[in-house]
Amino acid sequence: MEELQQCRKRYEGFFGILFEKLGSFISKYPKIVISICVVVNSLFLIGLLELSTENNVEVLYTPSNSQAYKDREFLKNVYSDPTTSNFESYQLETFGRYVDVMMISKNKSDIMNQEYIDEINNINQFIQNSVVVYETDGTAYKFANVCALSSSECSVLGGVVLDSEFQRQFIQRNVSFPMYNSQLLSPIFANARSQKGKLASTIGVRLRYYLQQINSLPKTWENEFLNQIPHLKPNLTDVAYANSESLETELNKATDSDITFFSVTFTLMMTYACQASASSWLKCNNIANRANLGIAGVITPVLGIGAAFGFVSAIGIKFTNIVGVMPFLIIAIGIDDMFILMSGMAGAPSLSKASIEDRMKSMLRTSGISITITSVTDLLAFGVGATSVFQSIRTFCIYTVFSTSKLKIRSSKFYIKSVNLKSSSDQGALMERLRELGKNSQFIFFYTPAFIFFEQYVQILPSTLLTVGIAVVVILAVTFIFIPRPLLVVIVALTVISIMVGIFGFMYYWDLTLSSVTMIHLVMSVGFSVDFAVHICHSFLSSRSESEVLKSALDKSGGPVFNAAFSSLLGIVMLFFSESYIFQSFGKVMLLVVSFGLVHAVFFLPLLLDILMLLMKRKEIETRKTNDEETQSNTTELNDDRVSSSSVSTLQVFSQYM
Repeated sequence: MEELQQCRKRYEGFFGILFEKLGSFISKYPKIVISICVVVNSLFLIGLLELSTENNVEVLYTPSNSQAYKDREFLKNVYSDPTTSNFESYQLETFGRYVDVMMISKNKSDIMNQEYIDEINNINQFIQNSVVVYETDGTAYKFANVCALSSSECSVLGGVVLDSEFQRQFIQRNVSFPMYNSQLLSPIFANARSQKGKLASTIGVRLRYYLQQINSLPKTWENEFLNQIPHLKPNLTDVAYANSESLETELNKATDSDITFFSVTFTLMMTYACQASASSWLKCNNIANRANLGIAGVITPVLGIGAAFGFVSAIGIKFTNIVGVMPFLIIAIGIDDMFILMSGMAGAPSLSKASIEDRMKSMLRTSGISITITSVTDLLAFGVGATSVFQSIRTFCIYTVFSTSKLKIRSSKFYIKSVNLKSSSDQGALMERLRELGKNSQFIFFYTPAFIFFEQYVQILPSTLLTVGIAVVVILAVTFIFIPRPLLVVIVALTVISIMVGIFGFMYYWDLTLSSVTMIHLVMSVGFSVDFAVHICHSFLSSRSESEVLKSALDKSGGPVFNAAFSSLLGIVMLFFSESYIFQSFGKVMLLVVSFGLVHAVFFLPLLLDILMLLMKRKEIETRKTNDEETQSNTTELNDDRVSSSSVSTLQVFSQYM
């Protein structure tokens, strides 16, 4: 046991000496260190010239190289583009290119009369004839020139509404529902009600105009539609519209509009950091005033963010909208480390008793290990996330078939319909069940464009548990390297698990579903959860030679942990005003992480450590009493008061059990 304690002492001393040397070097050559940091960051910033973006939702938020991707590529290679002739929407390997128009009566009244029919026809004529694009030679192209062709006419989902015979029966309320001449009407009409098999009332109608996929002209027309449709001002209906890229467009639009929140958050965090670092203005103590350190503590992670963006862009990794939350995260981590360092500086000998070099050495010896552990664990958490099957998670964490037959008929396909499944679990189960049916045959497989997204529903839970689990194990291993105390590492593990369970549970109450977006936040929360626990445990360990170890530990790390948490909360609050789901979900998960982490660090962890210390002291007392009784049983009556808790120091307990 004595040899083990000596080994631990040498091991901990080794890291202490390393950080002392670092502090000594920085204090001797401050200008060189600052210059190197500025130059290196500036060189990395040049990489921003290569910045490119990836906004495709399918690429970012669905598992890459999934079975659905492989099946779709096979169909694309075997079958020709279905939009050029005899088109049916179910023939598409993707969701296709289209524009959607939804017309709802302004007062939500029934539209089964001639006035509304006339307005629907007018809107259709606007789309068909007023949305025009021109080639460089002046040739005009309307919808009829770029539409997907069904037999000899343009394919419009809901086009039956534009038929004169249907309109006549529609006004007379003589339209069968939900089927009309073998066509399903329920996806076309809003809030439709039927009576005795006839359509009785509806408040709106939806039309989808399918476009060809063979060249860039349909996309140009689609963009022109988005430019023209806002100018349409109908009298009786409100018009909503969308297109095949609306999800990507709106997601990026919402995220881009939230960039202003970053500047506000940055200002709030810097203001609080300066106020928390400054001495009381009543004391006017300029020596103890560390407001400039607070400013530097916020600027430093900002430089790191710029350098990271530049480096990652330079090596060809594309920027995605979800990376927009990264600056909030990095600033929070940077401020956390800043408060820990300033706490170490406050505990260093005063300038009247020690030189600047000695103070720097003392600060990094006491605080260097703590911030190194948190930085390395955060790095590893995101490193583990970089192995995810989801492109968005990889980018964030970094930045994060039939056999050919000899027959002439190579393959054929048929179509089946299912009921409308709204639950993501049901959708994923349907995909797996169909694949189960086809796996015993080498000639059959099932595919629909929605399977690309269903893959996420199947893989997200096991992928999240695996990624978070690996991150926890790796982080605890790193913690043990820097704090070679098995019991403390176990305590850290219990704390992290408790925080993660709380986060997973409270996601339900905040209506946050498990997705590739929230998975990123959960991986991130592992690193943050460790930060709070490690700061307290390391302070507890460094205070083991003092009489009131718990009080001393909280005095050293309690303030920095609270300040870091509060400054993070200031930034998080701003995210709740965002219109972006990505920013809102990030804010909610971060609020849970910081709240649970702070409660565990300030209440649960100190209480647990104090209880363990009492139990260990009691065990040490009983052991000593037993040894003394065996030694003196034949000579002297043992005085029970001779071995008291005061005779067993905290340092002895640490040496014996931790």
